[in-house]
Amino acid sequence: MDTQTSIDLSKMETMKCEQCGSSLFSIAYIIKRISAIMSPTGEESIVPVQVYSCDGCSKVPEVLLKGSGLSDAIETSE
Repeated sequence: MDTQTSIDLSKMETMKCEQCGSSLFSIAYIIKRISAIMSPTGEESIVPVQVYSCDGCSKVPEVLLKGSGLSDAIETSE
């Protein structure tokens, strides 16, 4: 039984940056600090959270942050 599905990428929407219109994105990280009180190990820790940022202006698309609780972590250099 063949479970692979053929997807025609030409029919898919290409995401563009809402700020500059670029369609190229790179992987970036938001670094979150977890206090010892909230940490399951009882020790303070640092957690990297992978996001995508625009190659043109470095903006992280709002649509990718919606509902993630990370919107307040993004500081732009506008």
